[in-house]
Amino acid sequence: MDLKAEYPPFNLNEIANIVQACFGRKPDVRSVARVLAEEPVPLKIVRNYPPYHEIADPREGRAAIVELRLSGWSAKAIVGFGYLGVHKATVYRALERRKERGFEGLADGSPGRPPGVRKADFAAVEAIRKLAQNPGLGAFRVHAAMRQMGFDLSRATCGRLLAMIREIYGYEKPEGRSGATRAMQFAAT
Repeated sequence: MDLKAEYPPFNLNEIANIVQACFGRKPDVRSVARVLAEEPVPLKIVRNYPPYHEIADPREGRAAIVELRLSGWSAKAIVGFGYLGVHKATVYRALERRKERGFEGLADGSPGRPPGVRKADFAAVEAIRKLAQNPGLGAFRVHAAMRQMGFDLSRATCGRLLAMIREIYGYEKPEGRSGATRAMQFAAT
């Protein structure tokens, strides 16, 4: 009765699944229907969890998702217009984080790569330093040369390293196009 009062869209099977998760024994769907028909639905004004976006700490919001799921709630009841009103991708991401890293994985992680894992190691920087001596090479060509040498760096990373090396060592930068525009060869007359 409390489950139906807390979230009225529950169907009978979902209530039976939650009872099984809590008590270890699943009642028949007809028994759930009979209990709901016999007893009046109490007015439940207080929710166990506020909507997801009203929870101040993101870790607590993800913990609420996991706790609801572990207590037998279906993902469909948690998402969208459901109980927490959160997107289904957020629900599945939180459940996956909990499965991989446990409850400690629900905390906010730092964006980017973990410390110690960098693609641009000393050998890559040294190879870019040698290429940077030629002022005619830009990020695209350095990226292509690095790929031929066996380094797996993005064009943007090559450009950042190239700019940093040219600033540190004082290498010449490539000259941009002159400001004068050339006449089109096949302009209409």
